[in-house]
Amino acid sequence: MVSQYDTSVKAAWRDSACGPTATHIVLSHYGLTYSINELYRTLGTTRLGLFTPCLIRNAKRLLGDDFIVARASVKTVMQLIDCQLPVLAKFDRFTSLTPWKRAHYRYHWVVVTNYTINNDRLTFTALSNNHIFTFDYGQNAHALTFVYIVPKNGATL
Repeated sequence: MVSQYDTSVKAAWRDSACGPTATHIVLSHYGLTYSINELYRTLGTTRLGLFTPCLIRNAKRLLGDDFIVARASVKTVMQLIDCQLPVLAKFDRFTSLTPWKRAHYRYHWVVVTNYTINNDRLTFTALSNNHIFTFDYGQNAHALTFVYIVPKNGATL
């Protein structure tokens, strides 16, 4: 497992390195070995964090035509997880239409790895900084954005 607070991550970047760290985990799933520091610079991360449009645009540049990088609907997230593919999720209350409404995180990127549906409640399992946790989709939907990165040759969506 990997954390944005690892000593290998530039100290000045650690507090805002959650996006590059989550991206590093997803890319590692495909055997790509970019360091978190490389991704921090390449993806256009700032001390405020990694904005979704920057992630998508710069990851497309980095990975070229061999990968698809795009926003994902909840249905797509579930399909990808069913195929055992990780998905990036960003909690962002600050740009939400309801910033006062609570969410699991105010602003943070995580890697979604599983989901369950019980009594019509969708719950996701995610990884963040060496910590596995679950969160209720309904209680966090207002603050969530999903992004997927998949190889074109293996894409079925």
